[in-house]
Amino acid sequence: DGVTHELARPFFVIATQNPTEYEGTFPLPEAQLDRFFMKLSLGYLDEATENQMLLNLGGAHPIETLQPVADGKRLPELARLVWDVHVDETVREYIVRLVFATRQHKDLLLGASPRGSHALYRGSQAYAAVNGRTYVLPDDVKTLAPVILAHRCLIHPESALRGLTANGIINEIIKATPLDLGEI
Repeated sequence: DGVTHELARPFFVIATQNPTEYEGTFPLPEAQLDRFFMKLSLGYLDEATENQMLLNLGGAHPIETLQPVADGKRLPELARLVWDVHVDETVREYIVRLVFATRQHKDLLLGASPRGSHALYRGSQAYAAVNGRTYVLPDDVKTLAPVILAHRCLIHPESALRGLTANGIINEIIKATPLDLGEI
């Protein structure tokens, strides 16, 4: 309609996606996938946890008992704390080497874009902060790389037929990409 609509700050979306194997679902285009910060697959609960979930239902709908954990004023403060988490030069260079390796991998048609580097950098800062640190460890990057980079990569159809997955390729890249710790 040609009108710009100002969105409230902070603004973010948490989305769910049905597997493309389900009837009536279609894969998202690469350009849209690249705009998702990360992709988590939760899988099914184990029996004990599912049983506890049913026990916890009680007599009310869960939305009726849901309590806020933060408000819109606190979130920008938390974001600033995350941005202050130190990322050493060697860790930053490691992030870039991982992302560049996705672009050069023989089994990937399309590697992660610069948005992938940005997301892995910020995600690693957030992960460090949540774990009570003011600095990013290389292991933070290694932990997050599969969930931040894999959905941004497009695998060759022949490679997929051989059973390869983007997650597996990212893990392979992590193992094959050297980390020069220098003075960390």
